[in-house]
Amino acid sequence: MNKFFITGADGWLGRNLVVNLINGSYSQPVLPKNIYAFCLPNDEVKFLKNLEVNICLGDITDIASIKKFLSKAEGATIIHLCGIIHPKLKTSDFFDINYLGAKHILQISKQVSAQKIVLMSSNSPIGCNKSNNDNDIFNEFSAYNPYMNYGKSKYLMEKFANDFIAHHNTPKITIVRAPWFYGPHQPIRQTLFFKLIKEGKFPIIGSGKNKRSMAYTDNLSQGIILSASKEISNGKIYWLADKNPYTINEIVRTIKNVLTTEFDIQCKNTNMKAPSIISDMAYIADSILQSVGLYHQKIHVLSELNKNIFCSIQKAEDELGYKPKFELYSGMRESIKWCLENNIPI
Repeated sequence: MNKFFITGADGWLGRNLVVNLINGSYSQPVLPKNIYAFCLPNDEVKFLKNLEVNICLGDITDIASIKKFLSKAEGATIIHLCGIIHPKLKTSDFFDINYLGAKHILQISKQVSAQKIVLMSSNSPIGCNKSNNDNDIFNEFSAYNPYMNYGKSKYLMEKFANDFIAHHNTPKITIVRAPWFYGPHQPIRQTLFFKLIKEGKFPIIGSGKNKRSMAYTDNLSQGIILSASKEISNGKIYWLADKNPYTINEIVRTIKNVLTTEFDIQCKNTNMKAPSIISDMAYIADSILQSVGLYHQKIHVLSELNKNIFCSIQKAEDELGYKPKFELYSGMRESIKWCLENNIPI
């Protein structure tokens, strides 16, 4: 039985992936004893302990920690999910964690003779679409145009991985790119997103017709597992997301509909609206802050709210047999259900 070594296993996506591996949702079931989870020392890990997987505490920026984690990874599949999207203050965290962390994972995986690596990347190395026109959709041939320092760190990761692929036959490597994702085990910022929409306080910037690809975590888990198991994926990049992108208006409308229809949670009929220049100004502020090595999450998020960021999953569908089961309504229903079942108010 193949062993799986998963970094970021106690994260939002990691927990869902581990459950899908154990349940055999998209492959043969994997025994918990064959799953190794790399978690931060301050991670709660209660969820993973209950699943009875192997847990190794460490830091992705510490080479000794990675060596310890991968010491039994000969012939194994490594799924590298660990990364940082919103650092507390310094943009240097992007490069230390997203780039150097992945670089060390690749190098040490080679040393221990791992069989396969799936690297989680992002839409950010490719940046933003020119418009919401279908002709401007991203695919695997889209040129690199990194968005801010997060995008640069993931670009460097992809560049190193592609160079690694060019010079080494093993381990086999697949890069998967995920856009904005959602699903159970979500962090506080996603629950705040729901609250703002419920209260009519989420800002719709401009017309709200800009498109965003989103990925329900179960859909992502399917794509990751297929990438790990299909030989055709070796040395390739795939976009993974829900079947179709959504406009911001559609996202807000759907979440309100789910809250009201499925959970009898009343929402304000009105939405906060602001001109597109608000995001443009936030972009300037974000650029200035990041140019001096500083990061402010709310400014950064605001800077993206008028952007188009959407992708095609055609290649994953054609080559991997990727078939996302969830779309926005059903995915948001499960996300909100998880919040309420875990006493997280919306």
